[in-house]
Amino acid sequence: MGASLPFIDLTVSPQHRMFLSDWRSELHFGQAEVLVPAISFVNGRDIRQMHDSQSVIYYHLLFDAHEVVTANGVASESLHLGEMALASLHDDAAKEVMMIFKDLPTQMHARKTARFVARKSDAIAALASVA
Repeated sequence: MGASLPFIDLTVSPQHRMFLSDWRSELHFGQAEVLVPAISFVNGRDIRQMHDSQSVIYYHLLFDAHEVVTANGVASESLHLGEMALASLHDDAAKEVMMIFKDLPTQMHARKTARFVARKSDAIAALASVA
């Protein structure tokens, strides 16, 4: 994630996309900046997948547009509200989002990502080759 990053431990879901902007993004994806699923970075040493957590509470940041945000010094994506993300929200949260973003159903397919998004299988294969 970068030298001495994150500042303190950071836990994200496996599908949460992390911002990558170094030689790996150019080499493997042909892009200066790319969003890569967190699961792709798992190396068993300093980036591990948690299997022993009893429960998880997710906090989503939702903006008018998909954004790159920073947490604990590490850049990643805000919530990209597409059909899958909306379907994964608790009913009350989904209703609240629909109240705030009244045009969302008609704009769902037009919502752009903040950066190029690497497919999970491509990202896992590419980043595993440099681990």
